[in-house]
Amino acid sequence: MLRCGLLSLSLLGMGCMNSPIQAPPGATITLNPTSIEVQGSVFNQEDNVGLVQFVDIAIELDSMPMENTEVEVVGPSFGVFIIPTEAIKLVDFPTAPDGWQELRDEICVDANGNFDNTVEWCAWYYDIETNLYYEFGSNYADAGGYKPNYYKGITNVDGVLRVYLFIDALVSGGGFDTGGGGGAGALTSTNIFVTTRFESSYLTISASQ
Repeated sequence: MLRCGLLSLSLLGMGCMNSPIQAPPGATITLNPTSIEVQGSVFNQEDNVGLVQFVDIAIELDSMPMENTEVEVVGPSFGVFIIPTEAIKLVDFPTAPDGWQELRDEICVDANGNFDNTVEWCAWYYDIETNLYYEFGSNYADAGGYKPNYYKGITNVDGVLRVYLFIDALVSGGGFDTGGGGGAGALTSTNIFVTTRFESSYLTISASQ
C-alpha cells in the first residue's frame, strides 16, 4: 500500500525564477471539472475517510494561456481540504497499532473534538476510490486541529494550476455556501471559491441522497 505525505509549505516557492503576476481584467478562469458529485453515506461525518480529487484551474487572456499567474483557492471551514500538487509525494505505508480504528477516536482527537495528528499514524486519510492513504504531515497541518482550506498558487507554462481536494464530509451546517436542506447531518453541497481578484469562479461539490 502507498501513502501520500505532504511536504512543508516552505518548500513550495523553491524553483520559481520570477515573481508571480496578477491576472488583468478580462482574464478568464476555466475549471476542470466544474463540479464533483460523491455518493454514499461515508461523507456524512468528518472521519478521515473520503475522496481525493484533483482540479485543474486554467487562466487565459484573449484565448492565450497565462503562466506564472496568481490564483487563490478557498474552501469551506469543514469537511473539504485543499492540497497543493507540490505538497504530495509517495512514501511507504506506516505501521499502525492493532485496533487503531477504535484507538483513533481516543488518541487522535483533542479535548475540543478536533483532529490531532501529533501521533504519526493519526494523520491518515483514506481515499475510498483509489484505496490509497494520504497524510497531512505536522509541518503542513499542525497539531491544533487545523485543516487547510486556503491556498495561493501560480499557474504553469500552460496557464494551469492543479490542486487536490480531500473530500471528507458533506453535511448540512458544516461549511459556507451549503444548501440542500434535509436537517442536521443530511448530505448536502458546498463550494470551492477560485479567484484572480478580477475574475472568480466556483466548483460545486455535492452528495447524492
